[in-house]
Amino acid sequence: FKIDTFKRNFDASGLMRGPHGMHPVGDANWINQHEEVFEDSRTPAGNCQACHGTSLQGTPLARMAVTRTMECKETNNLGCKATSSGKRITLAAGTQVSCNLCHPKPGRG
Repeated sequence: FKIDTFKRNFDASGLMRGPHGMHPVGDANWINQHEEVFEDSRTPAGNCQACHGTSLQGTPLARMAVTRTMECKETNNLGCKATSSGKRITLAAGTQVSCNLCHPKPGRG
């Protein structure tokens, strides 16, 4: 997929027009470029807030269904660690995904 598929593609409630209003899960393109969609989603409903919570701290809707190891850009946050194969984070099944697992939470406004 291309990230532009998700930019400016929200319904009246601010949800993505993907399956169940979701973004791709575990996809490297999404992980590396989701910031662009966040910036584009600054609607009153707050697209990301629907699943990730009003302060982007994660909710039961944002729980990992399976354990995944993903690439991350920064290593100065909770779970991102430098490894021999790059910067990685492993999120266990059941983890509520919040912004600050991989990078600082963005401001809203």
